[in-house]
Amino acid sequence: MGWSLIYNKVAKTPKYVWHADSFADITGLSVESLAKYGWPFYMGNSHAIKHASIRLPNGDTYPLNRGHMAGRIEERYIPPSTNMIVQMKNWEVMKNGYGKNITPENFAIVQHFLNKKITLGNGKPLPVGAYTFARLLKMGVLVNGRKINARQRFLAASVYPWAKFKLHSAKRIEDSYVHGSVGFALMKKTRFKVSSQVMEVNAEIGVMDDNWDLNTRNRAAHIANAIDAAFHGAPVNPVIFQFYGPGKRMVVRK
Repeated sequence: MGWSLIYNKVAKTPKYVWHADSFADITGLSVESLAKYGWPFYMGNSHAIKHASIRLPNGDTYPLNRGHMAGRIEERYIPPSTNMIVQMKNWEVMKNGYGKNITPENFAIVQHFLNKKITLGNGKPLPVGAYTFARLLKMGVLVNGRKINARQRFLAASVYPWAKFKLHSAKRIEDSYVHGSVGFALMKKTRFKVSSQVMEVNAEIGVMDDNWDLNTRNRAAHIANAIDAAFHGAPVNPVIFQFYGPGKRMVVRK
């Protein structure tokens, strides 16, 4: 567990971004602190800051205390930005976060495939072979007489307590505040396999990028932001969550 300053793994700019090693590191306090101060450590907790450290892009570990907050680390590594970027491995969210219980069967396109409801444009069954989602899309295959579309690779979900499709959460209220509505995707390495005996999907599932800001539609966040702003001042920067690397691999067949 812990926070690091790393070279950006997703884009060329900004050069350095924050990296959360563990899903448990993403808390309401860490997100609020990022939005207000540009640091994932809650400024009001001097004890936590005195006993915290961060890893720098050069590999050094740097201990923090209140006197270092505006020091040379911030000047060198954290450029002025209207968005605070946090990156995390796909696998971490899918294993230990709100993606823990997501399976390929949660995607309607996978269900259609396993139940042999996907056909060629002329209505004939798919030939034996292995297909990517992109290839199926290019082939113009049908589901119940309608062409599939690019949106069917994605899955919208939520950690809200009142959600119809409610995701795994070990801390429901806090995860609702921080994450709210989220999304998943079948990644490029996913394969739809047709054989003479069985239909199989070898899926790789990843997390879609997310954000936290004052304009969120998250009702829990609206209430918490209003209360927090009354006592501590409003956060100023949106926090962008970006996910990278391999996702969760699962195989389903029918």
